[in-house]
Amino acid sequence: MDTRTHIKKKSGNTKKPNWDAVYKCVTTLVAIAGLGFAVYQYHANSVQSRLERERQERQTRRDNLTKLYADASRVATTFSAVSDRETALHAKDEFFSILGQVNVLGDTSVAGEMAKFAEEIKKWNDVNTNPQFFTPPYRYQRAGISIFDQLSTELSKVIQVWLRTSDSNQTTTHNIQHRLRG
Repeated sequence: MDTRTHIKKKSGNTKKPNWDAVYKCVTTLVAIAGLGFAVYQYHANSVQSRLERERQERQTRRDNLTKLYADASRVATTFSAVSDRETALHAKDEFFSILGQVNVLGDTSVAGEMAKFAEEIKKWNDVNTNPQFFTPPYRYQRAGISIFDQLSTELSKVIQVWLRTSDSNQTTTHNIQHRLRG
């Protein structure tokens, strides 16, 4: 007698698919894909909002500097043309106030040109210590040339160059910073 157990193999696959397991697997895959897409969207929106915020900050800075430089040019032109002492002293004080802001926030070429103007104001001020012998800025000359008129024109030219190049420089700087960040 044979003591071995005979196992009969079923021919063919008669086992039905477990739809509950298939459903759970598919929903898990869809949930993982949805989560991955949400993370991707969050990152893309985060980068986009950061870039927009940086662009707005650059534009605000440029707008503030443009206003500051316009004020500097206006005050320098006013100072170079005034004939009375009070207006000259007021314009001098206003110019030095603007110069302080430009030294902190501004472009070095504009700040340098304003520093030249400021040095001449100091020299003019030394000449005008006695109110009875007031020399108006428009009469303050060296070698027959009105110093303040010449310096205010040079300042305006430097500001115009800055205005033309500031947009392209900001874009280039932004692109370099973006590449360095990876």
